[in-house]
Amino acid sequence: MGEGRAVGGGQTAYSFDFAGTMSVKLPSVPAEIPALITSMGSTLTALPIEPIEAGPLEGFHHALFHVPNFPPYFGGYIQNSEPRQTIWRGRTVWECAGWRITLDSVPDVRRLQEKQSKILGFAITHVGRLERVDGSPFGSAQTAEVLEKLSFMLSFVRGGWTSCMCPVAFGECGEKRWVRWDDPRVSPNKGLSWFSPVHPDSIGAVASGFFARATQPHWWDAITLSLNWYFEANENLGMIHSAVVATQNALETLAWTMFVEDGPVSESGFEGMPASDRIRLMLDRAGIPLGLPASLAKLTALAKKSRWKDGPHALTDLRNAIVHPKKRKSVGTLPGGVLVDAWRLGLWYLEMIFLWLFGYSGEYESRLDPSPMVGRVETVPWAHKGP
Repeated sequence: MGEGRAVGGGQTAYSFDFAGTMSVKLPSVPAEIPALITSMGSTLTALPIEPIEAGPLEGFHHALFHVPNFPPYFGGYIQNSEPRQTIWRGRTVWECAGWRITLDSVPDVRRLQEKQSKILGFAITHVGRLERVDGSPFGSAQTAEVLEKLSFMLSFVRGGWTSCMCPVAFGECGEKRWVRWDDPRVSPNKGLSWFSPVHPDSIGAVASGFFARATQPHWWDAITLSLNWYFEANENLGMIHSAVVATQNALETLAWTMFVEDGPVSESGFEGMPASDRIRLMLDRAGIPLGLPASLAKLTALAKKSRWKDGPHALTDLRNAIVHPKKRKSVGTLPGGVLVDAWRLGLWYLEMIFLWLFGYSGEYESRLDPSPMVGRVETVPWAHKGP
């Protein structure tokens, strides 16, 4: 609520009963938009509480969307004739769950990414196109549902938050029918990722399995929660203690879903297992090696001294030393680099189990590689297993 009073010179002063929210009327949007007031002064700043939509909600032939801070890759050729003829490699196309999705990088995306990385800022790096494989029309509700899932999937590819933002839908004749503005979730920085820029087809190879899991409510809850922990741990190496804890939280969430909600283990049986056994069983089912990689030299040396039998044992013991008061003093006496090795191992476990859950059997860039190079890839471990 507010009221105005004349103060002379043709000006009016306004006073408000500050409630934290306000309603905003925008051109071309029929309803008033609820917004959260973030600052008040000579100008008033507010953020929309809900997405803003304008236009008919049905009859879409295709929709375009925008993706910020996504990594460049060597995809199919794209040609642009304006403002001058330009050709670049930045297209990947895949089909899943009845949808065809085309993802194109913008021209000169690598220079744009370098600039964005230096200032930890934000930039639209890719534009996507969404359409039904059979050409049938769709509406805003379907668009929002697909783009939500796609945002999580592309964030997993990136190794940090990105979003499918500002979608615009078009009719069969190319006329603009609908647009939505929202507040995207995007992180300016990102950690390492399993994704190799020389293998952009891996995005489509992950998509079918990801969308299939997303149709199961219990798996969707587990995957989105675990991805939140994965991004938190991957983007924040400076908070190494909490990052190690976050990786184990994610692994145990996925193990619970696999063995209790989807499997033969009772709740009491699962709770009665040591945390290392929960993770060990899950990794073994997926065909992920349990032994400590030789590239984690600091962690391997401490494991021999501490009699840790494998990676899950080392990871859970270190996590317990961080979170339990009686053991916390021992963390400060750890040899340098041990927690970094545990962090790398936990995130590798997470990436591998996600890829296995999504039915991926191709190549990836390993964060365990002692001499990582762009384009140097390995095949996921379960692809080597016989029938």
